[in-house]
Amino acid sequence: MAEVLTFLLLRLAIVVGGILLLAVIAITLLVMLKRHGQLARARSFAEPVVRGWAERPPSDGGGALRRAAMREALDRLDRAESGGRSGSAPSTRTGGSGSEGA
Repeated sequence: MAEVLTFLLLRLAIVVGGILLLAVIAITLLVMLKRHGQLARARSFAEPVVRGWAERPPSDGGGALRRAAMREALDRLDRAESGGRSGSAPSTRTGGSGSEGA
């Protein structure tokens, strides 16, 4: 029993370590692109792929939340690029919940 638990814990540690490594690589890549002024160009290449993935219908139902989050992030980026700040956007989506208390 102890060997099984050790194996499962080791497997979990390897998966979590891999995810953390990918996150560090992604953040490093974003910082490097931003410093060299290539972030907008890289985004123009990656955005169609991400948008296509986000708009694809979920096949198993488990990815619906992730896709909704990705669509929201892309929409916020679009609003930020169009000149508007996205700070007031959540109150408009919830039906004006900020004015209900007044």
